[in-house]
Amino acid sequence: MQLEKDIESIQKNISDFIEKYGQEGFLELYFTNLLYEMVKDNIRSKTEKVKDSPGLQYYFDKNGNFEKSSRLKEFNEKLRIECNKKSKQIVELIEKKKLISKFGIDFDKITASLSKEMDDQIKDIFKKVVGVEWGEKVD
Repeated sequence: MQLEKDIESIQKNISDFIEKYGQEGFLELYFTNLLYEMVKDNIRSKTEKVKDSPGLQYYFDKNGNFEKSSRLKEFNEKLRIECNKKSKQIVELIEKKKLISKFGIDFDKITASLSKEMDDQIKDIFKKVVGVEWGEKVD
């Protein structure tokens, strides 16, 4: 029963967000968070040797000292800003291709009705904005 209440609450929050910011605002937030997490996962997934690993270098400065939390916070803020810029470009291209109307707030419906054409369009947009193929492993 609690799970059903949680799901209802989540759906209401999303509906309220879309009502306030529109589908474009929702997609912008979605793609900002998606890109941010993809970059962070890529940083974290490197080798375990500090000198060879951007993932570990993220936590250490060039002298091998543990990085200050203020610098990590600044990096994360700048990364989120850059991801938001890319997200806006993605949403602009989605709008230009008139794909916004194919999105709705019913996520089951979105998943079920997402056509091959829509999938290909979004992958093409992602490649144009981010510079890599969707699903392509980045070194």
